[in-house]
Amino acid sequence: MFKKFIQKIKKLLKQGMSSKTLAVSLSFGLVFSLIPLPWASTLLISFIGLRLRWNIPLLLLLSYVVFPLQLFLLIPFINFGRWMTGLGTFDLTVEHLSMILESGWLFFIRALGLQLVFALFGWLVVSVPTFLASWLLLRRLLKKWPDNMKMDSGEN
Repeated sequence: MFKKFIQKIKKLLKQGMSSKTLAVSLSFGLVFSLIPLPWASTLLISFIGLRLRWNIPLLLLLSYVVFPLQLFLLIPFINFGRWMTGLGTFDLTVEHLSMILESGWLFFIRALGLQLVFALFGWLVVSVPTFLASWLLLRRLLKKWPDNMKMDSGEN
């Protein structure tokens, strides 16, 4: 019974995708879930998922699971982007960021403004190695999953 349950979960996750396609889609989902504009990740993931016929519910679930990490990495992305452009670090604490976020997304964009551009630059630099590392790891993990899983039609 447990084996059947695992097979059904695997089939649901794959939804007709090969292991390679699933690894690529999850890696892209991870990278775009970390973009330092929280509202942009859902839009990008949905658009790319629709365009490439990937498992959108799975990608959005990944985005929601990664959301705390997305917020946690905002300050490091800002500082990394500033460092890459030769500027010093930006003095932004977690408490200050929390106050900005509580004031709404429009205030978030107005308050951080140019710092979000630095964060995007930092994210762009980090996104390529993040994609490659997650893709290689997922490809290896998902290699064990057969591409054509058969489901029993009988229910237990």
